[in-house]
Amino acid sequence: MSKLIKKHAPNAIIKGNDNPPRSGAFEVKKNGDLVYSKFDTGEFPNEKEIESWF
Repeated sequence: MSKLIKKHAPNAIIKGNDNPPRSGAFEVKKNGDLVYSKFDTGEFPNEKEIESWF
């Protein structure tokens, strides 16, 4: 997933939850605004969704 994000936004900062237990959460913020949340959708985004963020 991070490779796809970096493909469309090379300067993106990607970080994960380093503290166990890892929840499988996946959230994307752009300029401090939440643009995608796996908590809300229940699934990971596809490449078209990722492209739309940038």
